[in-house]
Amino acid sequence: MSMTIPTNPALLHKIIELCQAELALSGNSHTATKTKTKTTKNSDKPKRQSQGTAWADFVAKTKLEKKSELDAYIADRIAKATAGTLFYTADQDAVKLGRVNAGDPIPVKQANVGAHFSWMSAYKKANEEEWKAFEAEWQQTHSKVSAISLPDGSIIDDEPLGSLPKARGRKKKSDMTPAELAKHEAAVASRAASKKAKDVVSVESTYVELAPKITETVATTVTESSSDDDDSNLEHHVFMIGSKKYMRLGSEDEDGNVEWYSGDLWYNIKGSKGDYYGCLQEDGSVDTDADEPLVC
Repeated sequence: MSMTIPTNPALLHKIIELCQAELALSGNSHTATKTKTKTTKNSDKPKRQSQGTAWADFVAKTKLEKKSELDAYIADRIAKATAGTLFYTADQDAVKLGRVNAGDPIPVKQANVGAHFSWMSAYKKANEEEWKAFEAEWQQTHSKVSAISLPDGSIIDDEPLGSLPKARGRKKKSDMTPAELAKHEAAVASRAASKKAKDVVSVESTYVELAPKITETVATTVTESSSDDDDSNLEHHVFMIGSKKYMRLGSEDEDGNVEWYSGDLWYNIKGSKGDYYGCLQEDGSVDTDADEPLVC
C-alpha cells in the first residue's frame, strides 16, 4: 500500500503526536511502560533438599519420647508463675533486649513461651553422652548423603554431595576465543537490527491504520483555525528563560507579538538555532531528556 506522507509542518506534527499516542497505548512505544516477566534460570535443574541439623532432629526426637516430662516441666512453670515465684534470668532474650530486668516476675501467659528450649538445654546437660552418640550417628548418615529433588517431583537419595556438574553462566568476553567473540558480536548485531526493523514496521503500520483518523482530525483543526494562521510564517525566535536566551519556534504577527508553536527549545547561537535543549513544561521547568521533534 502506497501513501504520500504530508510535508506541511503542522500536519506532520499532528501525525507524529497521534502515532506516538497510539503506540504508547498498544505498548509498542519506547516511552511506554513495559513490564518484563522475569524468568527463573535453571528451573529444570535438580534441587537439593535441606538436611536439617543434628540438634533439630535430636530436639524433635526427645520431645516426642519425653513428652510427659516436658508437659510436667511446663505445668510446673505455669504454677510457679501463678504463685509469683518464677523470675526472668540474665540469659533470657527478653532481658538481653532490655524489655525486662533480671529478677522481674514472669507473667503466667509467658510461662510456657519457649519453655521447651530451657527444658532441652537442661536435658542435654544431664544427658551429654546420649546427645554425643546421637550427633555422631547423625553426622555419619548425613555427611555424604544428600536428597535431590528432580523437576518431575521424584527424589534421588544416597547421592554424593558435589557429584552433579556445576552450572556455568554466560562466558565473559575476556574468556572467549576470537571465533567465539566474533560469533557473539554477530549475534548481538543481528538482534539489534531485527529489533530496529520491527520498530520501523510498527510505526509504519500504525501510521497506515491511523491515516483516516489523522486526516479527519487535521482537517477539522484547519477548518476551525482562523485564516490568519499560516504555518509558513513559522520561524525560530529568541526566547528568554531568566537571563539565558534560547530559540523557540513561533509565528510573529504585525505587532511583533510571537505566538509560540510548541515548547521545544534550542540553544541560541548568535541568533540562530543550535543544538536541541529540551521541551518547556507547563510548570516552567525544562525536560532536557525530551526527544527533538522532527518538525523544527
